[in-house]
Amino acid sequence: MATAAPSPNSPLRPEDLLTDSSEPPGLNQVSSEVTSQLYTSLHLSRQAEATARAQLYLASTSSPPNEGIDSLAQELSRSLSVGLENNLKKKDGSKHIFEMESVRGQLQTMLHTSRDMAYRTGSERREEDSFDSDSTATLLNTRPLQDLSPSSSAQALEELFPRYTSLRPGPPTNPPDCQGLRDALDSELTRRKHCERHIQSLQTRVLELQQQLAVAVAADHKKDLMIEQLDKTLARVVEGWNRHEAERTEVLRGLQEERQAAELTRSKQQETVTRLEQSLSEAMEALNREQESTRLQQREREALEEERQALAMRLEVEQQQCQALQQERDEAKAGQLSEHRRLEALQVALQEERQAWVKQEQQLKERLQALQEEGQAQLEREKGTSQREAQAAREAQQQLALLQSEVRRLEGDLDTVRRERDALQLEMSLVQARYESQRIQMESELAVQLEQRVTERLAEVQENSLRQAASLRDHHRYLGLCC
Repeated sequence: MATAAPSPNSPLRPEDLLTDSSEPPGLNQVSSEVTSQLYTSLHLSRQAEATARAQLYLASTSSPPNEGIDSLAQELSRSLSVGLENNLKKKDGSKHIFEMESVRGQLQTMLHTSRDMAYRTGSERREEDSFDSDSTATLLNTRPLQDLSPSSSAQALEELFPRYTSLRPGPPTNPPDCQGLRDALDSELTRRKHCERHIQSLQTRVLELQQQLAVAVAADHKKDLMIEQLDKTLARVVEGWNRHEAERTEVLRGLQEERQAAELTRSKQQETVTRLEQSLSEAMEALNREQESTRLQQREREALEEERQALAMRLEVEQQQCQALQQERDEAKAGQLSEHRRLEALQVALQEERQAWVKQEQQLKERLQALQEEGQAQLEREKGTSQREAQAAREAQQQLALLQSEVRRLEGDLDTVRRERDALQLEMSLVQARYESQRIQMESELAVQLEQRVTERLAEVQENSLRQAASLRDHHRYLGLCC
């Protein structure tokens, strides 16, 4: 993506800046601003060059060379003075910089025209060579003028062009020195070469930034590809997981069906066992031992019935206890509600008493203030009256202190009532928790006892069935032997 860097000795061509379209927006904007400013400077320099050549041509046809140089120097002095005045009026120095560029071009023209006519052709060629440094490629790649040009103040201009101070308005001075102009021209050429080297370094930096941008874009592209690949892999993983879940559901469904089939088989076997037990009981009814076993079973059944009745009575007692606990909880709730209503009534009464005390306190304060004012007014007339009024004020203050202590006592009673209410709420929650724990414990105990009874009864029935089956087989064997 990045183009090859230009060689340090070769100037930058215009197409080098126009072909690369992958620059960041900030660099394009800065390049466009620099290009517009440099084109403006180039246009003004060429315009000043054409004006100077036309004036020199007119001066050479109408007057001697010295008179043309004097007139041109006066004109340059006027333009420079006007530029300095404008610079002092305006803080912006860009216009004055453009004027100084035109003055520099005119001074270069004067330098070349003041030489011998025999070397006119060579001097014009050198002038063109000097302007070659202002080619389009170079101007397109220079920095903004405000970065390369010095300050636009009058002192900075005098430091930059020390021999131009003679052109400022004031007493007439001698004509400009050609050697000074040559020195200025050499310094200008040196500055431009330095600018070209700086521009080349900036171009190298721009190319490095372009390469970094290309690497970053490639990395982003790789990241996008990796993210896309991860999305595809995640989709495949999700699909496999869904398939695994479907297979697991199918396996669970099959196991459920097998369990149902096993339960159905077990129920059938249980029915078969029940039928066998019935047939055995019918066969054993004919035997005398079966009658005795039947009587024993009847007694056991009665015992179980008695145990069931005892458990039922115990359950009823527990239910009554639960109802009693429920009634206690309802009574506690009713007591809490009554305490809450009482607390609200106390709060309302306390609020009313507080308002009455505040009103009475305000009245006492107003009365005390009135008494103090009256005492102040009658202080000189009767001291005894003022003492009585002061005593009345002290009594009012004592009454106010008593009222405040009563308010504090009522607030203490209110705090006590609140603490009692919290204690009742805590006790009610404890009773409810104890009731829940007792109910759960009783239910678990009853379930365990019933399960134990059923298990024992089933074991006894199975043992009796096995014993009866063995006795029946012995009886059949005995009958077979007898026959």
